Amino acid sequence: MSRTALETRRPVRTGSPRSHLAGFGNQLRRESGTWWSTRRWWMQAVLWTLLLVGLLTVMLWVIPGLGAMADTPTMTTTEAAAQFAGVAATLAVVGTVVLSQALLIDERRSGVLEWMLSKPLDRTALLLAKLVGHGAALLTVVVLLPWLTVLVFLSLERGAVWPLRQWAGAVGLVMLLVLFHLSLVLLVTALTWSRALVIALPLAGIMGADLVTAAVPSAVEWMPWTVSRMAGAVLGAGSLGDPRPVLVTAVLTVVALAVASWSFERQEL
Repeated sequence: MSRTALETRRPVRTGSPRSHLAGFGNQLRRESGTWWSTRRWWMQAVLWTLLLVGLLTVMLWVIPGLGAMADTPTMTTTEAAAQFAGVAATLAVVGTVVLSQALLIDERRSGVLEWMLSKPLDRTALLLAKLVGHGAALLTVVVLLPWLTVLVFLSLERGAVWPLRQWAGAVGLVMLLVLFHLSLVLLVTALTWSRALVIALPLAGIMGADLVTAAVPSAVEWMPWTVSRMAGAVLGAGSLGDPRPVLVTAVLTVVALAVASWSFERQEL
């Protein structure tokens, strides 16, 4: 048999397929560094702490003071804490959308995204690195650190340490909302690459939740945005109520990430 025939029949070595986590570690360090290697993390932490403390101060002391002057019934500390948690959860969601809306869009427009993917970095690994890196930072500076200060103020008003189980439950629900909306931002980005839609669609869910529940009361049991109200009930009275919105939010977070990964893998960049 001729040499040419042997070369023709010789199998071509294509190499093993690249892992979906290829380059994850290096990319995670890069994404985390945009927070922890700069002043960004502590500046955001201070901003969110001041915002939440200011809101809590108004609900605990300013509004009751005005009510006493007008000789009208005022909220109890428990009621004020419950209302605060609902508003604070909504603010955390808005902050998450605003702070994460440019995660992929700006890199694509500047050409950095194509440059990163030209290296041994899988697209799924890139998406996961952004979720983990920025998710950890958002949970810390938007939720955990400010809410530790909130715990101090609530304890001072109560005259004893606020029930840690109630505080931790409310913080956990707010963190779930943050992760859900971060996943939603990644999903809308991978599907549309439109900055306007990335901001508008998640915020539309927040503003439209009350309209939906007013028209269809049973929808409150299946919408992620109900979790913000549940955070108030947990912080104030330690009552979770129907757990279905929590389970739905957790499932939708996973689904959003899966669809975002599927769409991102098929995008022509």
